[in-house]
Parts: sequence; C-alpha cells; structure tokens
Amino acid sequence: MTGLCAKFTESIFPKRKIDIEEVIDYIKKSSMQSKIYIGCDSETFMKKQKCYARYCTVVVIHINGCNGGKVFYDISEEINYDSKKQKPKNRLLNEAIKSVELFQKLENYINGRHVEIHLDINTNEKFASSQIAQQAIGYILGNCGIKPKLKPHGFAATSVADKFV
Repeated sequence: MTGLCAKFTESIFPKRKIDIEEVIDYIKKSSMQSKIYIGCDSETFMKKQKCYARYCTVVVIHINGCNGGKVFYDISEEINYDSKKQKPKNRLLNEAIKSVELFQKLENYINGRHVEIHLDINTNEKFASSQIAQQAIGYILGNCGIKPKLKPHGFAATSVADKFV
C-alpha cells in the first residue's frame, strides 16, 4: 500500500480542533455583508506502515465581503482506505463529509450571509478526482441545499486548506 501514500509523516501544522464557539462568535460579530467559505483538502502519508490521510477543514470569513478575512481551521488524521491512488474516492468523499459537518454546525448562525462550500475536486476527466464529482455535489446539495464550488473556483479548499495539509 505504500504506493498510495507520500513518504513523509510529519506536517508543519500539528493536529488541532477548530473552536466552533470562537467561529460562531466571530460570525455573529461580522456584518451581514461578510461572506463565509467552507472547504476541506487532504493529503496521504505513511505512518507505522499504514496509509493515512491528513485533512484540513477550513472556514474563511471574508470581512464585509471586501476587507481581508479570518481563517479558522481543523487538522485531523485518519486511515486512508482507498485501494488505488488513481481512485481516491473515499478520501475525497471524506472531504465533502467534513465540509458538510462544519456547515451544519454553523448554519444556524449564518443568518442570510453569503455562504459557499468549496471542494478540491476537478471536473476535468484527466484527473482522478473527477470520478467523484457528481457524488460529492449531490451529497452537499442534499445535506446543505448549496451547490458546491469545484476547481478552479473552490479556493477555500484548493488554496486555503491546501496550505495546511
């Protein structure tokens, strides 16, 4: 299974849990023009002869929709059960699940603010992630009522969360 994983085991960012109360407080204090972006990215690695995935789930609050922003993030690790690197189905669905879980914790506090869910999934069939695109879109639409933004428009996942994994 080593062909599925990167060879490194350490991240420069340690595992951490997002402080939901802090995020909720920040949202409540933000203006109604503030925009909220939620996303997740992951990367595989080897640990004790097993393949793992490191996930980073983020909330980006774009202050007033035009003035800087604040990023809150969560880093977790789980065993990666994908059997082929060319088909990272489980790991990418986990990214969608983690984004939905975070949205559901925050949705009662968004109160009409603009919100988007971003996925690090490419719809171009040249990329392995395209195989899971429709399932991930359906999962998020069904659970959140929001059509997610995918590459290249899903910056919360493809740029922000990507920096932490």
